[in-house]
Amino acid sequence: MLKFSYLIFINLFLFTKAFAISYSTMSTEEFNKSGFIEKNNEDFHNISIVDNKIFSNLSDEIILIYLPGSTRDDLSDEHCTIKSEFFSLIELIKYKPNNRNINLYLLCSHLLFGDKGFPDGIDQPYVYPGISKHERYRENIIKKLKEFIEMGLNPKNIFLIGHSCGAWHGLHLLDKSENFFNSTIAISPACFGPRSLWKHRRNLMKRREAEINFIKQIKNFDPLIFLGKEDLRENTDSLKRIININSVNFVQLPNKNNDGIFYVNDTICTWHNNEGIQKWFILDSHNLHFSRCFVDYTNDIINFINLKLK
Repeated sequence: MLKFSYLIFINLFLFTKAFAISYSTMSTEEFNKSGFIEKNNEDFHNISIVDNKIFSNLSDEIILIYLPGSTRDDLSDEHCTIKSEFFSLIELIKYKPNNRNINLYLLCSHLLFGDKGFPDGIDQPYVYPGISKHERYRENIIKKLKEFIEMGLNPKNIFLIGHSCGAWHGLHLLDKSENFFNSTIAISPACFGPRSLWKHRRNLMKRREAEINFIKQIKNFDPLIFLGKEDLRENTDSLKRIININSVNFVQLPNKNNDGIFYVNDTICTWHNNEGIQKWFILDSHNLHFSRCFVDYTNDIINFINLKLK
């Protein structure tokens, strides 16, 4: 039993280290504060965070609140996200759905942690004893939504857009969308780690099942979801009960080709890092939006926003 537990720990350690290495070597700049993502010129590498923006007429503005994923289960993360997460999404600000300006706002929640601070990769009680990290993440999202609404922004002009665990929370919060925001754009939603660990986390899987059942019963559940069949976390099979709901707008991300490489149309999907830095192949469709490949899905997002603003 001790040997078995040790092997699980080693596998989790190697997985976590590999993830950390990919983050540190695939972009040279971290984003560790909330703010508006701005493109400083036509070069998609040249983006930065602005703490505040002055709006002359809030009725002309759309806010996309970006919710990044998390690398830790119940502990705080070392960073919010990395710059390359926006090298494709920044193209959204070029568009004017219903003659409104798109603003991309990064909401950082990486410093949050749960009351118990459960170590990564272990099973957790089905009922969390206290307030979990992810409950606090959702509370932080609601807090920011209230701030934008108090500024005078119409909730119908606010969208949540997230990746991984951030996307999962965006789907879960659609239960409150009527009062706080329009809808959710979920990129590879997942919040319970890689599927390879699920069999060792039976209580946490019961919590996952309860959250899926909660999401399924949400009235007017109509998000836009991007998800791949070969995602190492949630995939098109594990979330088929959600993506098969008639009101869901679903876009399937591509599979690898015979050489084990992800393509979108004729573009090889690599981690798009700063200029002059070695390019790395995307190895998991879960991270496809870190590549400029994801630019090809810009129209899907814009068309969805237009549809929801009607």
